[in-house]
Amino acid sequence: MLGLVWSAGLSAPSSIIRATMRILRIFSLVSPVESVTSRLHLSRLVVIFTVVVLAMAGAVTLLITGVWHSGFETKSFWDWMQLLLIPVSLVIIATFLQLTENRTDRRIAEERVQSDREIASDRAQQETLDSYLDSMGTLINSDGLNFPQTVQVMRARTATIIRSLGEQRRNALFDFLRNANLLGYAIMGDSRRIVPISQSSNGGRSPISLLRGADLSEIDLTRADLRLTDLTDTVLRGGLLTGALLWQANLTGAYLLEAEMTGADLNEANLTGAYLNGANLTGANLRASNLTGISMPTAILDQTNLRDANLTRSFLLGATGTTNLQLAESNTLVGATLPDGTVIENEEQWQAFKAKYGGGQ
Repeated sequence: MLGLVWSAGLSAPSSIIRATMRILRIFSLVSPVESVTSRLHLSRLVVIFTVVVLAMAGAVTLLITGVWHSGFETKSFWDWMQLLLIPVSLVIIATFLQLTENRTDRRIAEERVQSDREIASDRAQQETLDSYLDSMGTLINSDGLNFPQTVQVMRARTATIIRSLGEQRRNALFDFLRNANLLGYAIMGDSRRIVPISQSSNGGRSPISLLRGADLSEIDLTRADLRLTDLTDTVLRGGLLTGALLWQANLTGAYLLEAEMTGADLNEANLTGAYLNGANLTGANLRASNLTGISMPTAILDQTNLRDANLTRSFLLGATGTTNLQLAESNTLVGATLPDGTVIENEEQWQAFKAKYGGGQ
């Protein structure tokens, strides 16, 4: 009988090892995909666990076969428990230390993988930008941008490139386009004075803005430098323009439905006829901007600077966060529909409104 039990016990290690591996994976203690170091740690853990299990199996075998002639028959249940306490404690401690080490190894491996991904992404962005700049340089030198079809292709490609770049390279791209007079404005002479292309010689080339009329829906333009940029009829629906520099930009007819424009600088920008339904302009600077005929129902205007802004015929019904004092600081509200539905029909009503709420004082 004893020989049969020990024979079964000696054939058990491989089964115990396989069972241990399955149990550890079932409880997510070991990742199926591990580094070589983690596998070595796992092997040591399995060996320790197997030895302890075999020791316990041997003790149980002694009990079952009735080997009581060495004085063990006088031991109580608690004596046997104390005898097994040390190996059980050791395996628990070893398991805990091993798991802690494995978690650390996995965390280090994950951080390394993330770092490699960021480096690869950064390299890909630089290659994308370099390729774009090379092709644009070729077109500029060969006067290829004199052809409307070429401009359309480059406008679509520019929109795609912008989406693939991070903030720093995106602004580098805008600087390049601005210096190349491809944002609708020209840089004049050594003074670096920026004027609309229509006011510059520009070598006889028609005004070009590669962002004019482009579809930039849901694009991330956080802190983008778009000063003096022609964005006429550009679609920026759901765009992220938090902290964007848009002073003196031309956004005539732009579609900015639900755009996020918190803290954007639109000083002296032209938003004539633009659509900003549901846009968030919290803390935005619209000082001295042209908002003639603008539509921004349900827009958020909390702490928005409207001083000296032209709000002629603007539609503000349902806009939130604004006050009459804030509106009274504008340049004019003639023909405007206010957030509460009030319509300022003429200059006389505007002056009365301004006097009542202290605008300009």
